[in-house]
Amino acid sequence: KIWRKSWLILFEPSPAGIGRIELYDMRDRGGLISSAIGRPSGLRKTDKRVIRLTDCLSITPAPGESCPTDCSAFFLNTTSCTYTIAAPTQEDWITILCQLAFQ
Repeated sequence: KIWRKSWLILFEPSPAGIGRIELYDMRDRGGLISSAIGRPSGLRKTDKRVIRLTDCLSITPAPGESCPTDCSAFFLNTTSCTYTIAAPTQEDWITILCQLAFQ
């Protein structure tokens, strides 16, 4: 398995919008951060994928999954596919995603 670096932004459900994760693929564009919304600069709208939190079926640790150094993997299972995500703070991601997706 080849890992791709991605930038994820988590949005809580609100009267202004649905709870979601906006997922941006990183393509070695320098890694500069745009101060406006805290995402890497140089990303275009076409680089974005949206995962609706209402589509989440389960969020579970993936202890046997190989992943980059200093990261832990977890599965985000949705109605359309399963994402394997690795993060240095896997427990934090799982906790907050479960709170928002299954409230």
